[in-house]
Amino acid sequence: MNASAQDFIEHGSSPTASSSRPASFSAKAIARSTGVGVLYLAAAGLAAGFSFDFGMRAAGAWLAIIAALQGAVFATLMVDAVRDAIRRRRPRPAPAGRTRG
Repeated sequence: MNASAQDFIEHGSSPTASSSRPASFSAKAIARSTGVGVLYLAAAGLAAGFSFDFGMRAAGAWLAIIAALQGAVFATLMVDAVRDAIRRRRPRPAPAGRTRG
């Protein structure tokens, strides 16, 4: 058995898959991306629920399905816009290892 097959059996991933991960991939980054994903799903689910209810009251099932999809897309766009606005206001740290001069 070669080394990459043994690594796959022991660690569950190939060396190429683990080497494609950036070196700065930390638990904090994983928690942040998971939190943002949960925020997207919560916003989409909430908007889809309210939009579906509106569509059912207005015209029936077909409009409710279309309204729910549009509500979910709109909510994720709004979360993305707020996230970008927060990122733009936050100062970026200077890259490590670079000096001005």
